[in-house]
Amino acid sequence: ADIPEYGDCAPASCNGIAVHYPFSLSASTPGTSCSVPGLKLTCQGDKADALLSLITPTGLKLIVKSINYTTQTIKLAIDRSLPVVNNQCPLPSKNITVSDITNSNGESILSFATNYTMGIFFFRCSTKPIDSGVPNYIGGDTSSYNFTSNLVSGCSDPGATSYSYAFSDDSFTLASWTSCRTTLSFPVLISSSSRDARTMWTSLTEGFDVVWTVNSMGDCLGCTASGGRCGYNTTGDHFLCFCRQDAHSVNCNQPDAPSPSSSPESLS
Repeated sequence: ADIPEYGDCAPASCNGIAVHYPFSLSASTPGTSCSVPGLKLTCQGDKADALLSLITPTGLKLIVKSINYTTQTIKLAIDRSLPVVNNQCPLPSKNITVSDITNSNGESILSFATNYTMGIFFFRCSTKPIDSGVPNYIGGDTSSYNFTSNLVSGCSDPGATSYSYAFSDDSFTLASWTSCRTTLSFPVLISSSSRDARTMWTSLTEGFDVVWTVNSMGDCLGCTASGGRCGYNTTGDHFLCFCRQDAHSVNCNQPDAPSPSSSPESLS
């Protein structure tokens, strides 16, 4: 009979998104896992409307919208929105920062894609930004954008003078925003040729790309080619190749296979 991990670590899918190493959907056997620590995903709901999610080291739940194994990129989005004004101003429920996607031991397996930067969003402010460095924010210059006049009128208070605007992190120099009801930081898609309000708003509402860095991806290719399924020894903190009868440190063609009764600890 096959060892349990061989079946547990079979490729899976959730609402059309393929899930395999370094991610997984399966529950872990004590001492082993089908995914790299921190990259276990959850699939919830009916097949047609299932949501694939990732719980970050800080406990933040993010929705997985797509996974590209070739570019090692995963698109994440906030799990729910906070309706502010007549459901026309959807805001993320909290800030998203680098610490949210960094492992508890400080190892950044996930990192923001290079074409993203932190955006600073200010919503429902009673005053305009006061700073000589950004005089044209109403018109939408290269660093700041007024969502009230340019894009998202729902983020203003009805019947009142209210402003909503944003800055990319590398242009933000303002010191005080006490006049704003909501302030958020969020990764946004920004390039030198495309700094506009709509691009920033799209990033805010539709998600952002992060890149994963996993040193054992090459080992996984060899494991899969030999008929194995990729996994991880969480006790010894290293890659494992689960074969039908036993587990190996590299692939199923190794001559020095451990016995099927070996505990996860003995594989470390």
